[in-house]
Amino acid sequence: MSDRFAQPERNGGPSHNGHPEPPPPAAAGFDELRDLLVGPEKEALARLEDPERRLEEISAALPEALVRRGANDKLLVAALRPTIENAFIGSIKRQPKFFADLLVPVIAPTIRRAIAAAFENTLEALRRMTEQTFTLQGLKWRLEAMRSGLSVAEVALRHTLRYRVEQVLLIHRETGVLLQFVAVPGAPSADSDMVSGMLSAIEQFVRDSFKVGEGEGLNTVRVGEFIVWVEFGPRAVLAATIRGTPPADLRPILADTLDGIHSLHARDLADFKGDASPFESCRPELEACLRSEASAPAPAKRSRVGLKLAFALLLITLVTWLGWGALTARTERMRRDQFVSLLEAEPGLVTTFLDRESTPIRVRGFRDPIAADPAQFATAAGIPASAISAQWEPYFSLEPSFVLRRVRREIAPPAGVTLRIEGGTLRAQGRAPHAWVELFRRNARGIPGVTRADDSLLADADLVAWRDLAEKAEAILIRFEGDALAEGQRESLARLAVLAREAAELSKGLGRGTQVEVSGELFRASLIVGAIAPIAGVPPVLLRVGPPSSGTQDSVSFRFLLTDSTSKSSTSP
Repeated sequence: MSDRFAQPERNGGPSHNGHPEPPPPAAAGFDELRDLLVGPEKEALARLEDPERRLEEISAALPEALVRRGANDKLLVAALRPTIENAFIGSIKRQPKFFADLLVPVIAPTIRRAIAAAFENTLEALRRMTEQTFTLQGLKWRLEAMRSGLSVAEVALRHTLRYRVEQVLLIHRETGVLLQFVAVPGAPSADSDMVSGMLSAIEQFVRDSFKVGEGEGLNTVRVGEFIVWVEFGPRAVLAATIRGTPPADLRPILADTLDGIHSLHARDLADFKGDASPFESCRPELEACLRSEASAPAPAKRSRVGLKLAFALLLITLVTWLGWGALTARTERMRRDQFVSLLEAEPGLVTTFLDRESTPIRVRGFRDPIAADPAQFATAAGIPASAISAQWEPYFSLEPSFVLRRVRREIAPPAGVTLRIEGGTLRAQGRAPHAWVELFRRNARGIPGVTRADDSLLADADLVAWRDLAEKAEAILIRFEGDALAEGQRESLARLAVLAREAAELSKGLGRGTQVEVSGELFRASLIVGAIAPIAGVPPVLLRVGPPSSGTQDSVSFRFLLTDSTSKSSTSP
């Protein structure tokens, strides 16, 4: 490049011959003007970028800033509280003995005074309770406690209480949502969400109906024996349910508490979206509002008459209680003795273990299946069945009455038959159908308690009836005149046929058969057999040639014979 294109530096530089040249006057003036215009700003920026210089400036201004904010600035207190508390707690944990030595001279006298005051208050309360116990007022409180189901202390508190703040509710004003709720122990339970909704509705009603301002509203509500005080803030409402008559200085306390919550939780209240967890830290401030004040009961007038009356009532109550207890115990003992006596007197029950003093009464033993139910003895003695613990094993009693009951249940004797048991022998007497007689002979000895069955006095009713028919048949005689039947003899033949049919039916019940024997002269007897044999239902006819029962040759007689159905052999009954 040629020398003619070479340019000198702005602030001076080498020339074409390599030697620096002095800067022109115009460049030096420009640098001085720039220092005058932006020099302070450059210096301020350099000071801000230097941490040491910034810390020195902040430390110099911090004390004065704290003094200007003032000790009553709640926002500053809320901002500094966590840091100071954490630092203080950490210091105590690191050096507990050091802080204990510092606080002992200050706290020890206060603790001693507090203990002495608490002990004195306890003694005073004990003295008042002792005075009230033997007075009419104390008896009234005890009776009221018995009727209402409350404790005596709670009844006394109701009568001596001036006021007590039982519940405190913190409610978001715009949404009506319950933010926090505290209550004294033992206070009547209530739906806190429902209460907050009710207060919000009342506030809206008052605002719409009476056209009140934004910061105004209904500040007192009376519900039964409770008073509800309401304090309104910009974004929250504080409500307190109070029993009794609260003092006037309680309302400023509620207002200050609400103001403090607004200061500490201003952002939480403004940005509230339904999450009430940030307001859990407000519980100490709300619990500080649960105040109460009780008035000492009026000193009881000491009256000898009142003391004597109270002592007399107490003595009567004690004697009545002791007498009632003794009477109840005696009645219970008599009931148990009656139950045991009924058990021991009942046949068919054998007790092997009995504890009448235990509750429930324990009984172990044996019971005949047909014996009476032991539970009915407990009912008869006035003892509930649940008060008896019984365990019975089955057995068969050999008492004659139980044996007879067992026989009657097993073989059910018909009417006309009597049974008795003598030394294990069961004796039956009377008339009974053939089937029952066979049942008696077959099953009687298998019944527990029966060793022998005697039926010698027992008549077979079916067999007796068959014999009656046989006797009637033997009384019939068919007479002949020559070789022909005499007049009127055909009716006798018809009656004989009827008797034969009835005898055949009865013999079936006996498990046997019936046969008709015809006796007489051969021609005449054969003629009768030929006459009755074809009649329907007549049993087999046996012809016997010989003299009839009348002994005359011109007559024919009859006889019924029982036959064995298996061998067809005939026997004379």
